[in-house]
Amino acid sequence: MRLWEVSDWNQPTLMVGDEILLAKHDGYGWLAGAKRINQHSSTPFSTCIRLLHEATDIPLDHIAFWLPALLAPMSALPVCLLVLWWGIPETGIVAGIMAGSSIGYFIRTRIACLDTDLISLFFPLCLVAGLIMWIESLAPQPRGRGHTPAASTILFQALLLGLLFRCYIAFYPSGEAVGLSIIATALMIGVILSAPRFRLLVAGGILVVCLVGNGAWSETAIAAGLVILTVLRPQLFFTRKAGITLLFFLLTALCWYFDFGDKASDIYFHLSRYGRVLGSDGAALLPPVIETVPEACPISLNGAVLFLTGNWPLFIIGIAGLVIVFWKHPSALLLLPLLALGIGSIRLGIRFTIYGGAVLGIGIACGTAIGLRMMPVPRWVPITVQLGLLIAVCWPLVKTVDALDPEPVISKPIASALLELKQKSAPDAQVWGWWDKGYEAQYYSERMTFADGYRNSAEAVFPPAYVLSSPSPGIAYQMIVRSLLLQQTAGPVKDQGSKIPIYPNPFQDMIQKMAPEEIYLFLHGLKWPKAAWSHDLPEQYLMLTWDDLQKAHTILSYGTWDFVNRKPSPGCFIMIRRRTEFDMRKGVMTVKNKTYHLSSKDMISAQKKAHFTWPRKKGWHAVLQKDDGITFLMDDTAYHTMMVQMLLNNPKKFSPYFDLVVDRFPSVRIYRINPILIKLPQGTILSADTDYAKP
Repeated sequence: MRLWEVSDWNQPTLMVGDEILLAKHDGYGWLAGAKRINQHSSTPFSTCIRLLHEATDIPLDHIAFWLPALLAPMSALPVCLLVLWWGIPETGIVAGIMAGSSIGYFIRTRIACLDTDLISLFFPLCLVAGLIMWIESLAPQPRGRGHTPAASTILFQALLLGLLFRCYIAFYPSGEAVGLSIIATALMIGVILSAPRFRLLVAGGILVVCLVGNGAWSETAIAAGLVILTVLRPQLFFTRKAGITLLFFLLTALCWYFDFGDKASDIYFHLSRYGRVLGSDGAALLPPVIETVPEACPISLNGAVLFLTGNWPLFIIGIAGLVIVFWKHPSALLLLPLLALGIGSIRLGIRFTIYGGAVLGIGIACGTAIGLRMMPVPRWVPITVQLGLLIAVCWPLVKTVDALDPEPVISKPIASALLELKQKSAPDAQVWGWWDKGYEAQYYSERMTFADGYRNSAEAVFPPAYVLSSPSPGIAYQMIVRSLLLQQTAGPVKDQGSKIPIYPNPFQDMIQKMAPEEIYLFLHGLKWPKAAWSHDLPEQYLMLTWDDLQKAHTILSYGTWDFVNRKPSPGCFIMIRRRTEFDMRKGVMTVKNKTYHLSSKDMISAQKKAHFTWPRKKGWHAVLQKDDGITFLMDDTAYHTMMVQMLLNNPKKFSPYFDLVVDRFPSVRIYRINPILIKLPQGTILSADTDYAKP
């Protein structure tokens, strides 16, 4: 099913040169890291992609295209191992398919959807399965196996689970909160279920998992030393006094190395970011960017059920089946944190549905099998039921796969323009634009961007939004130059592993530390700049795209934000996809029986623009592209922003501030920011309200 849509991607419009366009923004971020362009250069995920590319000579875009089909189904492995441990291997097919391809997980790990989602489910499932088997091996029958291993064996297994936890955090740092919730649940369940003689060792083993998973080699050395000590003195740790001493030692080490305040702050940050506990994602002055990201928006209960199991009957069967599984195997309660995240997607967003499908799959398959084993039914009945469940869980997925079409996150003209920019710009150049095209710009142009999918806090995206929302080229120019100077003063970020310098975003700290009135004065001062700089600054480029217009309201909301009154002045920007009618003589546009009186209309076609005006003050401005049938309707405030004007108007109007270097009208234009302020005499005033420098 994952290969179903491969043929649909074999289209010239979905390729630039011999490269396949990808379907996920973050995929370009990891590929740019593999090229050593951005802050992901030294991350394990980008490093593995780079090593695979260098070892096999497989192009990076091909790796990104095919890797989801290879890695995503691996989530079925820990589930199949778990059901084999429970002695119900016939459930592995249904449970494995739900783990590797529940609808929510499948959509996020389709062909060409490269991201850490490919492994962000695999590792927690491995951790859960490992902890369940570890706890059940120490629990007395009938809730466990009743094994009596040596203390060294117990702690060595905990050490291995800690290394697994470390790998999870290394590949997916945001998953630390998920992992800690699983480990905390394991501590409670393990102490309750394990035999009394093992309880102190189980508690100590959980602390070993935390120590090793925290990532410092010194902590791993302490844990390894403890295991060696149990080998040399195996009976020492079975006494109550020695066990308490062991716990005290491990707790002391954990408190010494573990920053509990930082962990709690990180967990609270993610809760506030996705769960809307706070009003913003880092500062109280700006609205949170996370609310503009579709995958983080809350979904309805019906939507959550669809992405988790495909329909309500399977969801109900899954919940009922989990009750049976929990009764038969209480250690399976370790699955609850993942189930809570899946159901919590109604608040946290669609991306969290990836966790719940695997858990409900265990409930559907294993709960049914355990229930049937308690009944006097023929041996062929359980197998038949599993085959029926197989059809039931696959049918919604098949319908979903059949309805999906290729959806690249970047158009061919934009990718082509960025490849051209690579040939025309210096290696240390920086590209400005809206943050959601940051990773794409890094990959194709091999130049760093001011903002991207990682550096996208409200403070980080404000400068690009301000530039795009500026009413004049001078103000936009000044924001870019001022930001650049602040970056140069701070210097490049160290230890990023990239081959080009990466400069910090100065506004993240500046906005948080400055009073609203001070920010207002800073922005107001951009209108009357003095040219007194003589720095040899890196090249700066500004990218404007047709896609930006579809996000214009969001961009304008940030770019026109009033820090004193805490509200934006975005004007009015409407995107219309339905049929529109125009009366060109009167300058009137009609949409669904609603009339708009126009001041201007721009008819956009390939490399052409027809501009019409009517003598009407404060009228609407319509921009219509014939190719996609979209009409943008905007007021004066929105129409005269650089986001619109620099994309559609004569590029010479924005001289001497900007020079057009790459033109793929109307899809994308890329301008070079001219270093005119550096070349002008000391004390020269450059008015932001005109196009000319005045001595």
